[in-house]
Amino acid sequence: MDRNIFWRANFRYLVLVYRPGDCAARALRADEGHAKAGTIFAGFLKILPVFLLVLPGIIAFALFPDQVKKPDYAYPTLVLNLLPVAWSDW
Repeated sequence: MDRNIFWRANFRYLVLVYRPGDCAARALRADEGHAKAGTIFAGFLKILPVFLLVLPGIIAFALFPDQVKKPDYAYPTLVLNLLPVAWSDW
């Protein structure tokens, strides 16, 4: 067994985990506005699935608790009950 495997694993961990945070911190410290804007935009893209996937399910359960029996029915319930008929077309 190789005794250096522990050190190699730790080095890989540092490279894979610490390095992206270091890059983000360096971009936020930059004088250029594009580096800061890109980092903020990437953070926004990371939060976007919460608003697209989680929040509509919570809204559907809060507005129509008797109609949403399964989580799969959250989007169809919102579409059928809140959108105009011309937009839903189901």
